[in-house]
Amino acid sequence: MTKTHNNEKEVKKITAGIVLSWIVGVYFILNGVIVAMGGKFIIGVLQFVAALLIVPPTNNFLRKKYDFAILTAEISKATFGMTTSV
Repeated sequence: MTKTHNNEKEVKKITAGIVLSWIVGVYFILNGVIVAMGGKFIIGVLQFVAALLIVPPTNNFLRKKYDFAILTAEISKATFGMTTSV
């Protein structure tokens, strides 16, 4: 978020990256749950955890709390690889 001068409201930028992070993250979270319930429990749980790293709240928490940045594109590729191998 960007702070402005003289106590004005903060402006939150919604970029294509944030929107795509939400779409891809939610898709892979749901897919991970479905895979886990379908009998491939370990793969489903791994995919679920990887998908949690994609969504912005988790990514922002890790960046603020632990000063740790995650490359969302790389996590997305790895999660997609798990999906195609199932």
